[in-house]
Amino acid sequence: MLRLTQWIVISVSVSFLFACALAPGMRVGDLPPSGQLISEKGLNIQVETINSNNIPVTKNENNTIEALSLFDQKTHPIYLLAPGDVLGINLWANPEITPPGAASGFTIDQQGYIAFPLIGRIKAAGESLEGFSAKLQSRLSTYLKHPDVQVVVLAYVGRKFYVDGAVKASGQFSISNQPQNILSALASAGGAIETADMSNILLTRNGKSYHLGLFDLQKNNLSPSKLLLREGDSVHVYTAENRKLYLLGEAGDPSALLIPEQGMSLANVIGEGRGLNPLTSDRAQVYVVRDNAKNNLTNIYHVDLSTIANLALADRFKMQPNDIVYVDASGLARWSRVLNLLLPSAQGLGSISATGRIYK
Repeated sequence: MLRLTQWIVISVSVSFLFACALAPGMRVGDLPPSGQLISEKGLNIQVETINSNNIPVTKNENNTIEALSLFDQKTHPIYLLAPGDVLGINLWANPEITPPGAASGFTIDQQGYIAFPLIGRIKAAGESLEGFSAKLQSRLSTYLKHPDVQVVVLAYVGRKFYVDGAVKASGQFSISNQPQNILSALASAGGAIETADMSNILLTRNGKSYHLGLFDLQKNNLSPSKLLLREGDSVHVYTAENRKLYLLGEAGDPSALLIPEQGMSLANVIGEGRGLNPLTSDRAQVYVVRDNAKNNLTNIYHVDLSTIANLALADRFKMQPNDIVYVDASGLARWSRVLNLLLPSAQGLGSISATGRIYK
């Protein structure tokens, strides 16, 4: 009987160790309060405990700062003629000089020239409409006493911009003498579709990319109508699927959440997740995991929500897409899970012990 009892004690101890090791649920582990470390999988991790002085800046806030340079145009740009544009040219005093086919216009060729009676080839590309009119009149004055030249653009073809992504009609569109802004560009593409994310628009200009959010621009007193497009600009509208974050751990309702266009704070996330589980969560151990693959760095922000004063930090902490909010379990909750794994084994061993007493 003594040996059986000793065997039961050893078995229970082993079961306890296995239960501790296999207790369900994620673990924060031994993260330092702050500092840098390398995980077992080779990830570079920066841990930081959040206070009122070190709340991180989101990508959207940085993007708005970068976008300021796009609003430096104090006046509307003057349209410069380009190859492909079609010009209408009239000589009111000498209509006979204009050839019969001129009604369809003069197309600027790929070298930037048009061919006109009397003077032959004349360069138009790179000139403003007024500048080219004066240039043409000057050349014609060699042959005509009073050349009365009127030049208009019949078709703006030469300067293009591109719109794609979550819009109704992706494609290339022409810039005219009426400046195109980011809003009119989207209208040219038929407008955004229902799943479009207007807080995540990518403008590519001269090889540099700018992430724009219409709500963020307006919040910073930057009118989207003042953001004028240039030749070669590309506008891509992302879908709302790219705007998710994830709430895990001991929340009331762990789930994937969609960040609204006006943004979302950590407090909003916890509210949308039906709060922290009052029975199992450790309010002092709330973490935000923010990966930055570009810099090969994962930031882990620790937020202590065990005091009312720190709730303001949760409201100031702004979320960004792909953030992971993890609420750790309390020590009591972990102990409860260990017991749940341990009790079936202990009960089974107890039955063996009882059987041993009966049949001894």
